[in-house]
Amino acid sequence: MTVASHRFASIRELLNRAAIDVVNTTGSTAALTPVWNEVVGPAIANNSRPKALYGVVLVVEVDSAQWADALQKAEAQIVSRLNGVKQLRLEVRK
Repeated sequence: MTVASHRFASIRELLNRAAIDVVNTTGSTAALTPVWNEVVGPAIANNSRPKALYGVVLVVEVDSAQWADALQKAEAQIVSRLNGVKQLRLEVRK
């Protein structure tokens, strides 16, 4: 007997993909906020926010150059947890 092997997606992965789809469809990043908060944790989430999504590039607004540096250092880890996002573009809020 052959048993099919399937990789099941976690609820987190499904919600992440759904949020990306909503952003791509509507242009609003509001659906990404809860996903962003979970991916980066409260300290970074309190000092950054998703601003736009251009294809696979997520534009993130940060409160200061220090937070931009922190996110740049953690970029690989962050994008690995955001399905469909391959790069962050960081903008310091003025």
